[in-house]
Amino acid sequence: AAGAGIGYLMDRQEAELREQLASERTDHAIELERVREDLLKLTMSNEISFDVDSAAIKPAFKPTMYKLAEVLKKYDRNEITIIGHTDATGPEGYNQQLSERRAVAVRDQLVTLGVPASRLRAFGRGELEPRADNGSEAGRQLNRRVEIMVQTTA
Repeated sequence: AAGAGIGYLMDRQEAELREQLASERTDHAIELERVREDLLKLTMSNEISFDVDSAAIKPAFKPTMYKLAEVLKKYDRNEITIIGHTDATGPEGYNQQLSERRAVAVRDQLVTLGVPASRLRAFGRGELEPRADNGSEAGRQLNRRVEIMVQTTA
């Protein structure tokens, strides 16, 4: 019964996120994926959310962050993990720090928008988990991203 309840809550939250972030998904600024019954993954394109070599969220992306925060606040049984990623250009240590700063920037923005800090964790993975080959600009662009994992707890 608990599993069915978690699935139902996640179904509702997923539907609301799809509705609220429809324009961002159409513009390929955010991808939304159901990983399993209790877990959603939102992937934010780095070109939309951050300037090159910066951990400051672009002003144009803040309305999207607001929409995301509004949904996350409604579903208070979630744990949210924010993971920053980079491409492989530049030193590995620098990329690790940049990915951490970007994840923390997203976390801090969500806290500013009212999502309780106790539900948020931020980590950087640097260049360690690429989605594509770093040998092309298109591949590097895919690798520069922030992922938000939304997990419903019992």
